[in-house]
Amino acid sequence: MGSVDSHTPGASEGPIGVGQDAASGWPPRAQAEDTYLRVLVRVGILAEALRASLKEPGMPKVVMTHAVVDVERWLKGKAERAGALSPHATNVTDYAAADGSNNIAVTADIEDLAAAQAMLASPPPETAALMETHGVLPPITTYIER
Repeated sequence: MGSVDSHTPGASEGPIGVGQDAASGWPPRAQAEDTYLRVLVRVGILAEALRASLKEPGMPKVVMTHAVVDVERWLKGKAERAGALSPHATNVTDYAAADGSNNIAVTADIEDLAAAQAMLASPPPETAALMETHGVLPPITTYIER
């Protein structure tokens, strides 16, 4: 068997270091990965800025919190919940507590704050029935973006 000459043209001197390509030592892998991560962060920031710019001016975000009988049962009603809120809200998003408790939150961009507050204070019969089906436990606490 012949030996491999470690001084052949294009061979890296010494051991391959962090950020070196095995064949040429260029481009440094760590630098490329760092650039890639910075691009991903910028894209994420731009996406978030675009999302925020699409929100209509004067449309406050509302956070509603309450407990539920069973989180899994409540989560199954996501589409119905968004539909019930849709006359007053857009971008309805559900959240379950990370601690495994039966506390949940719903966020939404509210088009008509007064109408949404009236609906929550005294839900129409069909909304009240939906809340009961989903296992909503009063009180519902509402937070309004200021």
